[in-house]
Amino acid sequence: MLTYTCKVCGDSYTEEIPIVDHKYEESVTKDATCLESGEITYTCSMCGDSYTEEIAATGHEAGTPIVTKEAGWFTPGEKVTRCTRCEEVLSTEAMPSRFPIAYLYILISVIAILVIVGISLTVMKKKNAKSKLAKSA
Repeated sequence: MLTYTCKVCGDSYTEEIPIVDHKYEESVTKDATCLESGEITYTCSMCGDSYTEEIAATGHEAGTPIVTKEAGWFTPGEKVTRCTRCEEVLSTEAMPSRFPIAYLYILISVIAILVIVGISLTVMKKKNAKSKLAKSA
């Protein structure tokens, strides 16, 4: 309420002043990140009153897994999934080698058998050749 008084006669009257609503303007005073909350400040352009509200942390957003190490014939590879917002590594996944070690053992065994069979056949041929020479003489 506001009271007006005449300086000459002293007469006065009171007038009710209507309340003006605040006109808040918002501004982000701290950006939210994946793990930390942010803050918005609201300030009234009429009177300067202000208050703040929290902005919730956004949380990580998993991107598409990216191959960081190609799998070799006998060595495993690696895929990494990162957050699209902050680039933090969220998961690492091993990729199997192109030629698993079990196949290597099988391959070595087959080669060893072939070498033994080859040596055995060569020895048998030489023995047969010697025995034919001994019989013909």
